[in-house]
Amino acid sequence: MPRTEVEEHYVALTREIDALEAELPNSRARRHIADVRRRIETLYETLRENRQLLETILENSRANIYAKRKDGRYIYLNHEMEVTHNVTREQALGRTDLELFPREMAEQNRTNDLAAMTTGKLTEVEERVMGPSGERLFLAKKVPLISSDGKVEGMCGISTDITNLRRRSRHHAGTRTR
Repeated sequence: MPRTEVEEHYVALTREIDALEAELPNSRARRHIADVRRRIETLYETLRENRQLLETILENSRANIYAKRKDGRYIYLNHEMEVTHNVTREQALGRTDLELFPREMAEQNRTNDLAAMTTGKLTEVEERVMGPSGERLFLAKKVPLISSDGKVEGMCGISTDITNLRRRSRHHAGTRTR
């Protein structure tokens, strides 16, 4: 399994601390280095646990969860998104909706993505999706991904299939008017 960027930094920092510790004759400085090492290990373990928790939630959600750069290229999609759209991560990552999906659907998605990025706020829209199970209706909630310096770098979305809910509500509405 390839290491993540965080794991690479952790390993590099640990090596640097080992080298510094070996060079220090002073026991007070060694104690300080040992304290720094413990703090880094605690931070790393917390990050690792949080990442594992987040991945578990994202991968087991029944919603489509995805993220795209400002140019519309996918940087993340969860398992449910792969199933709904009959696309693998390998096929989708680094590509846009126009490269992956029918034109009408891709243009709808891009328009809604841009709305979230332009307003800088959560947008909630209904989107039609053509997938292996035919046309479905999704409630898409999209938010901009904003950098630490306040610039919009992309967007993140969570889309929930509301097809059956809509069918039931139309059926019930039709039954009441009879």
